[in-house]
Amino acid sequence: MNNLIVLNDDKYVFEDLFVNKISLDRYQNSFDTITEHGGKILSAGMVPFSKIDISRGAHQTRAKDYDIGHIKILTQQIETDGLACIPTVEWCEDIEKFCVLSGHHRIYALKDLNEEKIPICVVSFSNNLKKEFWKQQENQHKAVKPHTSQDAIKFIIGLKDSGYKSWDTSNNELVVKTEVYDSLREAGYKLGGGVEYKVFMGAFKKFRKSTVTTVSKEEAEKNAQAIFNQPKDKWKNHSYVIASGEDASRKCLMVAARTRCEYIIKNNLNVYSIPKSTVSILTYFPAGYKDKSVLDKNRKSYLEKMKMLNKLLFRGVNLTVDKIYFEPQLKDKSGKKEIGYQRYHWDNEKSDFVMEDK
Repeated sequence: MNNLIVLNDDKYVFEDLFVNKISLDRYQNSFDTITEHGGKILSAGMVPFSKIDISRGAHQTRAKDYDIGHIKILTQQIETDGLACIPTVEWCEDIEKFCVLSGHHRIYALKDLNEEKIPICVVSFSNNLKKEFWKQQENQHKAVKPHTSQDAIKFIIGLKDSGYKSWDTSNNELVVKTEVYDSLREAGYKLGGGVEYKVFMGAFKKFRKSTVTTVSKEEAEKNAQAIFNQPKDKWKNHSYVIASGEDASRKCLMVAARTRCEYIIKNNLNVYSIPKSTVSILTYFPAGYKDKSVLDKNRKSYLEKMKMLNKLLFRGVNLTVDKIYFEPQLKDKSGKKEIGYQRYHWDNEKSDFVMEDK
């Protein structure tokens, strides 16, 4: 479908760089969106590649400025069907060149086809923020290369850095997050809720929280074998090792206590005439606990429950939970992971768990 675009008769300084002026009627760009965002189409013409500033990528909306694969696809399309959408530029008076707003890869594709003259549509915007929103919509190539979450992060950071809605100074996470989601949708992004949140956190480091990473069952079992040098879930020389998640470890502990009782009863033993039995536990928590405060709270709660069992329940069978190691699961706001295990041992004199030095 052809556009009918009527350009005014104004003469612009940059037109001296045109090899010749051209009509926009043959191109399939959505030119109406330019005026809808407060922009104005000034002129159109053929210019030498050397008169176009494309090396800096300052106006590129994508996080990755130069995509060879995308350029190859466009080269094939242009060679077969011709150029469907003309690149859009603005005149940068300070460097006396045309700065590309939309069509970076199309220009590279034309250059690869050895085109000496590049067709451009010259526009201007009176409002930089409206220009940014227009660029996001204009550069959504749905059939070939849609924007990625990294492109969205770059867009939001650009708005923030320009002072948009005072995002750079606001500490109201909920308000800023809602405004960011609205801005993404206004700019034409169609992202799921999880991806929108990823974009938000990628653009606003100040709102990032510590996170809790996942520990697999196999990983914990391997670590326990290396630490305690004993197979798990078996009594050996009055010692028992458990390597399980928070909930499962408590169930394993009850199994250990029961089998200990069965052994004492079966052999008609005096509990205090045999060596004390000890249990060593390596445990971890679900990643769903989310942040440091919740993880710390649950680790403390776990220790309190084990303390109660040692003081009130296990004395009758001469059993003690002797060691508790927590897997390192915490990742802080900067992405730095917790180093080493949080290690506790039972102190008989204090009747409590004491943290060991790492």
